[in-house]
Amino acid sequence: MRYIISMIKACIRFLYVAAVCMVRRGSGLAAVAAVVLLATACESDNPWHSNVPPEGLGALVVDNRTSDRLEVYLDGAEQMTVRGGRYQYIDFEPGTYRLVVMSTDGFRSFRDDVDIVKGRITVVEIRSGGENREYNARIYFE
Repeated sequence: MRYIISMIKACIRFLYVAAVCMVRRGSGLAAVAAVVLLATACESDNPWHSNVPPEGLGALVVDNRTSDRLEVYLDGAEQMTVRGGRYQYIDFEPGTYRLVVMSTDGFRSFRDDVDIVKGRITVVEIRSGGENREYNARIYFE
């Protein structure tokens, strides 16, 4: 629901700025405003972007950019399964955890330590690593 609201706000922001530009400067600047605002609306491409972890907790998002079904483990305990092309979001105690992401067929995996930070979202984007048996991952904070 928050994703839909953020997209509606982005559209309203776009329409407002486009209208102001057309009135003040002519339609040429409206096209520039449209490109700039659509680029900022793409930031809302992450549905978890507006989520805030509960007080005292951090969150982990596993964004599965592969077609594989993934099993996600923190410190050896299975936390979630993420279908191909989807993401899963989980609130968690702050700390450093051993993250293991593995395809359900066991063919590919990714392993690393990951920090869950109080009040922040730790995003782990998982991508196919080509021909090898390892996934590529990008880890960052929102």
